[in-house]
Amino acid sequence: MLKTEVTNNCTCTVYDEETGEAQKDEYGYIIPSDECFGCFTESVDDLNDYLLPEWLSAKGMTSENYVILNSDNMNWNRVSGWVIAKATGEAIVKALSINGDFILRFSRENDKLTAVRSSHDELGALFTIDYLRDWELDKARDEYGITVVE
Repeated sequence: MLKTEVTNNCTCTVYDEETGEAQKDEYGYIIPSDECFGCFTESVDDLNDYLLPEWLSAKGMTSENYVILNSDNMNWNRVSGWVIAKATGEAIVKALSINGDFILRFSRENDKLTAVRSSHDELGALFTIDYLRDWELDKARDEYGITVVE
C-alpha cells in the first residue's frame, strides 16, 4: 500500500546541519521552522509523482482524464456528495480542500485510491476516487451543467 499526506499547515522543521536530523526541543518534540520552504507543494508533488501515475495507468487513464470523488460522510453533519476533478494531484487536492485547516491522507492499494480528510469538523471523511469515462464527463457538463475542478 502506498500512502502520502497533504496538509495546509506548514510541516517544515529546523534541521541540524551537522547531522541532517530534525532538531528537537528539551521535551523531544521536533522544532517547527519559522519559515515555510514549500512543504504543501512538495506533498502535492508526492501525490502526482508516486501515487497517481501507476493508478491512472492501471485504469487506462492519464492526467488529462477526470476522476470522480465520492463520500458518504463529509462535513460535521456527515452528508453525502461528490465532485469531478481533473486527474492531477493539484486538481484533486483543490477539490478536497476546505476553508480551514485540513489533512488529506491518500492511499493506494492495488486499483483502489482513497483519501481521508480530517479537520476540526471532520474526524475522517472517506473519499473514494474513481475514473470517469469521457461520456460521463460530457453528460455531467452538457446535460447537468456541472463545473469540474481543473
